[in-house]
Amino acid sequence: RYTFCLNKIKQFDPDLIFCNRTFPEGVLASFCRARPLVIRTAGPDISKLTKYPLYRQLIQRALLTGDVIITQSIFERELLQTLGGARVDPKIINIGVDTKIFHPIACREDLRNKYGLPRDALIIVSNRYLEGHYHGWLVVKAVQSIAEYCPKLVLLYASPLKMSSDT
Repeated sequence: RYTFCLNKIKQFDPDLIFCNRTFPEGVLASFCRARPLVIRTAGPDISKLTKYPLYRQLIQRALLTGDVIITQSIFERELLQTLGGARVDPKIINIGVDTKIFHPIACREDLRNKYGLPRDALIIVSNRYLEGHYHGWLVVKAVQSIAEYCPKLVLLYASPLKMSSDT
């Protein structure tokens, strides 16, 4: 199968192969020896799948094969370095929204009124899932760690999922 993929890649002759996840895309590209190979890791492909020995080996191979490894947090960078050793040097790129292009219709004052938020508070909005492999509680812990220095700090969670009663 990977020979078929390799032949298709060669026919296309790309300047760069970009894999949005280590598994399965990065693993497939590593077996195809696609070059240059940029792999962006996503939470579960490195935090969950690597608990299983076969997946761990495949993901380690992909990490060692990649020319550039991109992740989105210090936590994931450290996890990748643990998986790949000294030969893996992931770069951290914060993924976000370009507010010059996209901006919500609602104005700041309307949102503060809607949710009863103080006018002089620093508001942090997150839609990061709290449960599962998303490490959403790290956001809560980060806000708690600076709350004493910023007493008018508010964390507003706008989760698209229904939360459990424990959460």
